[in-house]
Amino acid sequence: MLADILKDPRFNKVFSFLMGVFLILLLKPVCKGDSCFTYKAPPMKDMRDHAYKIGDTCYKFVPKEAKCPLVGVVEPFQWTAPSSASS
Repeated sequence: MLADILKDPRFNKVFSFLMGVFLILLLKPVCKGDSCFTYKAPPMKDMRDHAYKIGDTCYKFVPKEAKCPLVGVVEPFQWTAPSSASS
């Protein structure tokens, strides 16, 4: 009986479909939104020694220490580890 079911062409199609769905679910990324990305600033030495091309214009960044205001500070280069649990 089991051998007959395994040889049935309909079973093969259903089994292949289910295996495909399983692979998609297995390989789906577990992070969502911005948690999939890691933002990291380049080292200060690289910022001083290299020019960066943005569009058709090149920029050379000169780091300058400044006091942080009490409000409105943007921290674009934060390291966040992608979560391994899906939520």
